[in-house]
Amino acid sequence: MDEDKAQAVVVALRKGKGRGLSAVELARMAKQELGEDFQAITFIKVFWNAFEIPLPVLQQAACWRGFWTATPEAGTTDEELERLLEPWLGYAAQ
Repeated sequence: MDEDKAQAVVVALRKGKGRGLSAVELARMAKQELGEDFQAITFIKVFWNAFEIPLPVLQQAACWRGFWTATPEAGTTDEELERLLEPWLGYAAQ
């Protein structure tokens, strides 16, 4: 992935957080902005660079159902993603 593109996604995520976007909304933004470069590792990279979230937390977040459509029952739910990332995104998960 091009570093300029990665940095642009980081900036967009920080701006989104500043506008009060939720973890789910930020995750969707990352997937959309990364486009064909989207993979678990690129998601982890841009969220780490944007928010300095620890790797084990991001590894779990990368299993969010919104990223992968294979098995709807598997993976991290929206609610779990919100609770998981809340300490770094600085809002109370609903």
